[in-house]
Amino acid sequence: MAIVIYLDMDHFFTACEEARNPSLKGKPLVVGTASEEKKLRGVVQTCNYEARKFGIHSGMPTSQAYSLCKELAYKESDDAYYQSISDRILSMLKAYGFPIEAISIDEFAIGLGKEGYGSAILLAKGMMSSISSELGLACTIGISFGKTMAKMVCDDAKPAGLASVDEHSAAGFLHDKGVEKIPGVGLKTYEKLRGLGINTMGDLAATDPQKLLSAFGSFGGYLYSLSRGQLADKVSDSVPAAASLSREKTLDAPTADISLIEKEILELASILAKNAGDAGLVFKTIGVKMRYSDFTEKVKSRSFLHYTGSPSLLGSAAAKLARSFPLELPVRKVGVRISSMAGGKGQRKL
Repeated sequence: MAIVIYLDMDHFFTACEEARNPSLKGKPLVVGTASEEKKLRGVVQTCNYEARKFGIHSGMPTSQAYSLCKELAYKESDDAYYQSISDRILSMLKAYGFPIEAISIDEFAIGLGKEGYGSAILLAKGMMSSISSELGLACTIGISFGKTMAKMVCDDAKPAGLASVDEHSAAGFLHDKGVEKIPGVGLKTYEKLRGLGINTMGDLAATDPQKLLSAFGSFGGYLYSLSRGQLADKVSDSVPAAASLSREKTLDAPTADISLIEKEILELASILAKNAGDAGLVFKTIGVKMRYSDFTEKVKSRSFLHYTGSPSLLGSAAAKLARSFPLELPVRKVGVRISSMAGGKGQRKL
């Protein structure tokens, strides 16, 4: 079964506001629909974990939220800002070269194909680390053999967690979970399930599938397959990986010497520039990857305003990205990728 990474940003809107204004960190905070002057007339869109301790939740009238917490900080929703951060996250994830489905502004499913669970966990750690170091944001990641399973694992690991469930442990993971935890199960479906005496995933798995099909149609088949750990829904690749060229090199010995690392990065960038030139390709995005001595990985990328094929621009951008990586641990492998290309077809990996 193809493994899926499901990445969900933690309290995304309020986290973005905290990153923009660090003085808000540690304070109960909501993002609402109304202007700050008319905040008591609006509705809570998102609240951070400090606000949730007071019983505040999304969809609550802001006036009610203030009755629960007088010291509540408030910000009006800034959709353009949140979307710009989401776009940056998406760009960072695309640099890994896997198919991505953007579920929402703050949730992404990444299909890993034939990668194993060990590799998936290392990739996930790299994604979490990159998002944290570059954007100052936390996310939670669930890893499993299907998109829905990965989402449920992710939901279970919140906040700021990382967990994986393979096909052998799926039944145990699901058995005691309430049916309200199933993605796609709203209030009406939940009440209908309860009316049938189905309260947990274990109850679902023990139910005659024909009974579920009669009650819920094709959705009943989905419920039954999921409850028995047999649903391996794939990432739909709504954000297909851009055509790309990439080169990687394992260093002779792990090192934290940035001059040596930069030298290797520049050599890879030079090779890529020649490869692109020989193929008549130009590009807009460059990514640099580093694998550390503990086998965790980080990827950073940047995009130019226009297509380019300039070897010197590629080299200088790659070197600048390389110098932005933390070097608390020695680096054992480096890589450079160019993408968002014109003049070529398909994805190429050299």
